[in-house]
Amino acid sequence: MLLSLSERRVNQVIAESQLTLLNRHAAAKVLQWTWRTTCWRKKLVEEIEEKHSRKSTMLCLRVAQRSLLQSVLSFRRCRWKLRLRMEEEDDVIAVRRAFNETEERLRVIRMRQNLLGTRLALLVSQVDTLTSILHGKMSTNNSITKSPSQIYL
Repeated sequence: MLLSLSERRVNQVIAESQLTLLNRHAAAKVLQWTWRTTCWRKKLVEEIEEKHSRKSTMLCLRVAQRSLLQSVLSFRRCRWKLRLRMEEEDDVIAVRRAFNETEERLRVIRMRQNLLGTRLALLVSQVDTLTSILHGKMSTNNSITKSPSQIYL
């Protein structure tokens, strides 16, 4: 199905807003898991100093670190998709701008060609008028300069 330019632009804006939203959520997840990892690390340090059992804390810290790594990778993927979308959109806009500029230049060239054609036609008609005037004057000049015996010949 072919979409008009405005419909394609609406689809691009919607896709871009969805990617921006995903990017924002991914960044928020990175911050959340960074905070949780820091909290579990502090708790682990406290337990080491107090000589408590730290098995469950170590497990929670490892889960938080794994989740932090996954959220960072997810953020990078979203960022990459957003960057590709922006580059693609930039290419589309650049191509459209080049097309519009070329179309404008062609319109100016066609207008100048039409103007040149009309001026050339006007010039040809003026040359024809001058030629007919000159031929008329030359024929009257020839009849005046000729002797009466040459006129009857």
